[in-house]
Amino acid sequence: MKKVLTALILPVTLASSAAVLADSGFYASGAVSYADHTASIKENGIHSDDLEEAATGYNITAGYQFNTFFGLEASYYDFGSVDGKQTANGRNYKSSSDSSAFGVAAVGTLPLGESWKLYGKLGAAQSRNNLKVAWEDHENPDESGSTTLEDNGFTPYYGAGVSYAVVPNAEIYLEAMQFAYSGEDNSDHQEQNTEFDSDVLNTSLGIRLRF
Repeated sequence: MKKVLTALILPVTLASSAAVLADSGFYASGAVSYADHTASIKENGIHSDDLEEAATGYNITAGYQFNTFFGLEASYYDFGSVDGKQTANGRNYKSSSDSSAFGVAAVGTLPLGESWKLYGKLGAAQSRNNLKVAWEDHENPDESGSTTLEDNGFTPYYGAGVSYAVVPNAEIYLEAMQFAYSGEDNSDHQEQNTEFDSDVLNTSLGIRLRF
């Protein structure tokens, strides 16, 4: 009886394992993106109004899918450049920002039928964010100036997406990733105690090829 059960169960088990591993292998992707930047400057402990601007960018990814449900990938994100204006503490600020990140993420995938998939990502990125700020103080012209605020550290990122297989080895996808930065004055104006916080919501549309 045990031999009969084994003979019946073994093919089912092997078939299930083969189905799970069928999606394993390397993949690469490229996408254009819409990066929504939100930044605020804090001078001497006082926050300015938020700067909200958007820019176009791109990202490229290489990864390995271990099975149907789990993969690891490395990505480069270019979030583009933005310019904006702010008012705080009686001063008019003009700012320009450019940022990018190189990240590694774990990817969890949930298949939805033959062609559709939902997935989520959680990772850490080495970021580069430069925010150049110039300010005008009409009441005290001598206090006008400029500075460069930088963040070149690690930051977590996370997000989710959906993909559709147009052919067995190629799929289009739409995803949104959230990044957060913080930095400080990198000039000779340290007496200003200037810091910044910046968030980037990066929405991408791209194509993924599996090998």
